[in-house]
Parts: sequence; C-alpha cells; structure tokens
Amino acid sequence: MLLVSIMSFCLESHSLFRLNLDGSRNFSRMSVREKEIYTRPHLALDIIEYFCVAFFTIELILRIIFTPNRKEFFKKVFNLVDVFVIIPCYLCIILLAVNPDIRGSAVFRIINALRLIRIFKIFELTVHVSGLKILGHTIKASAKELLLLFLVLIIGVLIFACLIYYAEQVYEASDNHFSNIPRGFWWAVVTMTTLGEYLDHLEILSIMCLVLYKNSTFFVTILR
Repeated sequence: MLLVSIMSFCLESHSLFRLNLDGSRNFSRMSVREKEIYTRPHLALDIIEYFCVAFFTIELILRIIFTPNRKEFFKKVFNLVDVFVIIPCYLCIILLAVNPDIRGSAVFRIINALRLIRIFKIFELTVHVSGLKILGHTIKASAKELLLLFLVLIIGVLIFACLIYYAEQVYEASDNHFSNIPRGFWWAVVTMTTLGEYLDHLEILSIMCLVLYKNSTFFVTILR
C-alpha cells in the first residue's frame, strides 16, 4: 500500500494524469505552477489517494489503540511521520470541499506540498529488508569516518570556491558565472565529486584556472 501511495503521488505530477479545468488555456504551454492551479489529478488517482489515506488512517488509529505505551509511541520518529502523512491530505480535502477555487492560493500549495512527507515512509521498509538493515548498521559504525570525509569535502569547497572567484577576475568575461563566492560552492562540489561540471562555466581558461582544475582533480584522488 505504501508503494502504491508513493507511485500515485508521483504520477499525479505528470501531465498525462491530469485533467484541464480551464478549457481556454493551452495545457502544453502551462507552467508547472499553472498546471497545479488549473488542472487536477485524474479521478482514478484521486480514488487511489483517498483509499490509501483511509488505509493509513485506520492503521494509525489501530496502532494507537493497541499500543501499550502511547507516550513512547509518539516519541518514535516513524510514528510521527505516519501522523504528519495523513494531516495534509485531510486538510487538502477539507479546503477543496469548502472552496474549490482555493487551488491557486499560496496556503493550499504549501499544504499540498507537505503531502510529500509520505515519501519518508519508504524508510519503514528497512524493517522488512535485511540488506537495508545491514546498510544502516554499516553507516552507523562508520559515522566518524563519514564525518571526516564531509569535513575534508567542506574544506576543499571553501578553498576552491574562493580561488575560482578571484581567478575568474584575472580575465573576466562579460557573463562571468562566479559573481560571488557562494556561487563557486556548487562548482567546487560537482568538480570534486566528478559529476561533470569541471570547467564548463569558465569562459577564459587562464593558467590559474588550469591550476585549480589540477588541484581539484588531485583532491578527488585524495577522497578516493
């Protein structure tokens, strides 16, 4: 049921599974926000959504009734996630029942976006999959080493972001992408993690830029 709910939640964002509420508007030319306002999910997805919400509600109520200690029950993260999964769904249903034109309001969009909390229920599958349990224990046992890795990565990001900011000013192009140091953070991260940015945003390859490239490549070798 959890996988069905997540699949339904993902599919309703696709234009093939939405119905146009305003015939005067071209569906293909709508922005993402306009599609959220002037379209609605297909009836089949609504039925699946209501059924899943009802199932999660009944399951939660039964667990609350039969739990031996309610205080301990609400102290667990997964149980709190179960509570916050159904609250936005009921709020959306109530708001649309009271005022069907509320889809365009900021309040409704925020509440509707909170429905994505359900994706965190996927972590409940770790209870049933032994491989995920092993992965969790491995991450927990290697917490210090992972923190050290992130610390080294952060140091490299700070160094190379500052260097690229000043290096680009040597022969600054008219469309310099590194207008400030924080914008260099992303370039440094994707360069050191080999995601493919490298020198894509460098309009003029000065010697300093090539030095930065070599340094970042060397840094990747250290991380590995």
